[in-house]
Amino acid sequence: MKQLYLLLNFFLIAQSLFSQETEIPTGKIEIQGIGKIVADPDVFRITFVLQEEEKRLGYQPVGKTEIDSLRLTFLKHLKTFGIEEKDVKLIKKTSREMSQYVGVLHILVFETIISDIKKGQKLVESLRVQGLKGVIVKGQYQSGLKLFQDSLNVLALEDAKRNAVFLAKRTGKKIGEMNSVRVIYNDALTLQREMDDLSDSYNLGRFEIAFNEKKKMNCLVQVSFNWE
Repeated sequence: MKQLYLLLNFFLIAQSLFSQETEIPTGKIEIQGIGKIVADPDVFRITFVLQEEEKRLGYQPVGKTEIDSLRLTFLKHLKTFGIEEKDVKLIKKTSREMSQYVGVLHILVFETIISDIKKGQKLVESLRVQGLKGVIVKGQYQSGLKLFQDSLNVLALEDAKRNAVFLAKRTGKKIGEMNSVRVIYNDALTLQREMDDLSDSYNLGRFEIAFNEKKKMNCLVQVSFNWE
């Protein structure tokens, strides 16, 4: 625990320098450092795609299953797993052109949030409802985003310091004060955009289920030290 506090203090001192991008004069050195963590999701977002289906008599279209009937059957099934209609969010309504007789097939995209992995797995495995054309499960990491970002920065800074000390010993130099820090990339900064991106959730026929999804995140920083 003491080591963690020291690392966090080191990060807080360096944080004010992160936006600086100055030229490194004589007597200073730039060193890169890498931080890596693996994060477990807090909850899982499950996206469901429902679409009306054509009814045919042989090769001849004679009608379609109505979207309201599919929706009610779908919600009834979710309720058997303790998921109420209020916990299911409609995130998109669209349609696709079909034959002249049928007209269009309506499509609804729903999502719900699951924190219990076992319940989520059983729910997805049991889904055999008519009209279900896609299921996508994505891990969500909201509560830890800031912590992930800070932890990656700390680890990358420590790695840069170790690299600088190692190089100094080999060349008979000493590492002095830290002058500036520049974050080249931090995966935690882009994680929110990935979680918010629903574009791939609207694809018909896509079933992507990853309840044990762990997220590998990296950070790369460039640090300037005095070089004595």
